[in-house]
Formats: sequence, C-alpha cells, structure tokens
Amino acid sequence: MTTLAENSIQYFEDLFRHHHDTPCVVSGTTSWTYGDFLREIGEDRRNLQSAGIGTGDVVIVAGNSLLRHLSLFFALSALGATIVPLLGREDEIRQCEDVANATHILSISSNANWTIDRTSRSVKNPLLKRQFERGEAGLIMFTSGSTGKKKAILYSIPKVLRRFQAHRKTYRSLMFSSIDHFGGWNTVFYILSNGGLIVFPSSQRPDEACRLIQEHRIELLPTTPSFINLLLLSGAADAYDLSSLKIITYGSELMPETTLQNLRRRFPNASLRQTYGLSELGQVKVISRDPGSLAVKVVGEGFEAKVIDGILWVRSDYAMEGYLNGDAGFTEDGWFDTGDMVKMEGEFITFLGRKSELINVAGLKVYPAEVESFLLSQPGVSDALVSGEPNAFVGNTVVAQVVARTDEPEQVFIQRLRAECKKKLARYMVPTRIHVVKQLHYSRQHKKLRTFSSSSR
Repeated sequence: MTTLAENSIQYFEDLFRHHHDTPCVVSGTTSWTYGDFLREIGEDRRNLQSAGIGTGDVVIVAGNSLLRHLSLFFALSALGATIVPLLGREDEIRQCEDVANATHILSISSNANWTIDRTSRSVKNPLLKRQFERGEAGLIMFTSGSTGKKKAILYSIPKVLRRFQAHRKTYRSLMFSSIDHFGGWNTVFYILSNGGLIVFPSSQRPDEACRLIQEHRIELLPTTPSFINLLLLSGAADAYDLSSLKIITYGSELMPETTLQNLRRRFPNASLRQTYGLSELGQVKVISRDPGSLAVKVVGEGFEAKVIDGILWVRSDYAMEGYLNGDAGFTEDGWFDTGDMVKMEGEFITFLGRKSELINVAGLKVYPAEVESFLLSQPGVSDALVSGEPNAFVGNTVVAQVVARTDEPEQVFIQRLRAECKKKLARYMVPTRIHVVKQLHYSRQHKKLRTFSSSSR
C-alpha cells in the first residue's frame, strides 16, 4: 500500500533529482549534493525495510549526526513510520520513550552508521492510532519544558510537507535551529524544497557563524535576537566578509528595539524580517510594517489571527494533531490561544511578551522585554534579563540581571543604571534589585532562558 507520506516524499525526491549535482547540505567536513542525499535516503530506506519498519511503528532517532537525521527522516516518512528526532542524553531519551509509545530505538553512531532495536512497547495512544489508520506518517517533537513538564506534539507529515510544495526563492542558509525543535525542520523543509544549501555550524559562537557565512557565501541567516545581540557585541562581524547576507530573520523571542536598530546600522543592505511561529501551529507568515518596526501583519495563506483581551489567537491549516500527553487546547472551530500578549494597531500587531512572563506589580503590568530593551540601551550593558520576584506587599517586584562591559566598579555601575531607570521608566517598572552576572543562560536554540540565575556576583 502506498502511504500518504510516501506520496509527499515523492514530491521532494523528484525535486532532489532535478538538483542532482547542486550542493545540498554541509556539516563539518562532510558535504552532500542532492544526488548524494537521494542515495543516502535510498540506502536508509532499504535497510529500514529489511528491519521490518513501516506504518504503525514509532521510531526514536537518537544521535548527533545531523546529515543522517535528515536522510532517516525522509526514509522513515516514506515507509509511513512516525519519527521522534532526539539529540539529548540517554536519560532524556528514556523520559520520552513511554510518552511517544516508541516501538523502536534507532541509534546513530559517531561515524553516521546506525542500529535499530525493538522495544517492548506497542502503540496505544489514540491520536497515534488514528493517524496510522489514515495511512499518515508522523513527527513527534517535545517542547522545551521551560514552563513545566515536556509536552509531546504530534504532527501529520503529509500536512506539514504540503505547505512546501510550491517553488520559492533559493537560498544558501546557515542552520541555527536544532532538528529536535520544530523551527529547525521548518527551515530544513523550506531550503530543501527550493534547491538551496543548508550549512550546519559546529557551535553557536559568533566567530564560527561568521566564518561559515564568508566561506559558503551564506545568504539567509535565521536566528534569534539573543544571538544577534551577541554577534554585534563580539566584533566577529567586522573580522569577516558578510556581504553575501541578503536576509536576516529573527524570532523565537522578543526583539529589543535597541538590538533591532543596532542590527539595521550594521547590516544596512540586508532585509531584516521578523518571524513568528509556535510548535503547535507552525510558522506563521508575517510582514513588518516597515524595516525598522516591530509591528507585523499576518499574511500567510492557511493562517487566520484575531486578538481577544490583548491575547493573540491563531487558526492554522498546518496545526499539530495534538499533544500525546495533554489537552490540545483548540476551540471547536480550530482557534488556539497562543498566550502571546499583543498591541493592536489597525491590521498590525506588536508582541509585548508571553502572558506567563507578565510581572504584576500592585495590579500594574510590567512587560519584561520593555525593561530589558531600556537596559540594553544603556552604556556598559551587553545583555539583560528581567523577571518578577514575589513580594508580600505588592505581589511582585521587578528584578534584573545584566551582563556588564564596563571598567566601572560594580556598585557604581549598578547605581548609575538604577538612576537612569528612575529617570526614564515608570516607578513600578524600575528594578528593585540589579545583579551583575558573567553571562545569561540560553537554550540550544540560543533563546534566552527566563529563569533567574543564582550565579550573580
């Protein structure tokens, strides 16, 4: 029986044949053309078939060979299996096995070879069973768990890939998002569906990124505001030729106004584009009101947006099938509460922050990003993170961590910052405490982790 996923994969394989001799993906010292990629997919598919893998199987794919992850995704999808790509430690993999109903564990070795073992589990989750009955392969991704327990999100691969079956511009792209994050796969599908080049960096250091941009004439840099801030401060951008960059996209977290303006000055010839997406909904196409604005309008086909009580709601044709371990949270007619607080100006919205991150000070709302942006505009501040701290009298107070780039004595630096905050910010927004720290903490996607550090000096 031909699966729906097999039909979807056929579209991609035909494209790969068309671009047979074109460079496809680079990771470390290994590079593949699209012809190489097709060969690897075919070999993986034959070996998986020999192992009896097919519709109804849930396969955890574990290992750090990013190229092998890509070929196994297409091979497993064509066979109708459901894939769980993981890069974590063995204890993290074990935590995911039960929730995912994993029937097999595929382990990729350091030389990119792999072995597959059957578990004692069977598929019992009703969402998975219904998907298999439809002949659809699936993709399971785990949320970061930064706000609680990890949730397992199930996607229909044919539904996800349908969005990329239209030719768009071809780009050579640096790949910052991880393949155990849905944003990473979104970039992979976009670049591969248009015959572009994906370059995986070996680290997220600014100098490594700049070296690869220069070496491979990278045109598209999809990243986060946190990495952009680090790149601008590091000075690495001035040590390499980055003139090939045509587009810099930023998302996953709020962009501070200060960082955006610094980015515009440093890359005046690059198109700067804000992106927006949630793992539950897919990547929503938005356009900015103008290059220097953080206000955007939802324009993507297959997406609708509305604002209720200051919260953005989205309806998506490419939404997840649901959580394997929780309520999906969709209304009966398909709307999803994103939890993102926004300001509406005509057709345009400006993101203010996550509802869960809002600081309530004596009934007054403080958006951490607003205070962080102000702190970043101050001399000597290279990074900042703001959060709330419980207070018996006003509910919460504002506290800040800052990374300093100054020769000032620490207490003089802190006093100067507090004095400037008192001059320019509303009283309830002024941090009651400012900690100078060596560095902030970031996720694997280089997204700022909003947990208050205990490493302040």
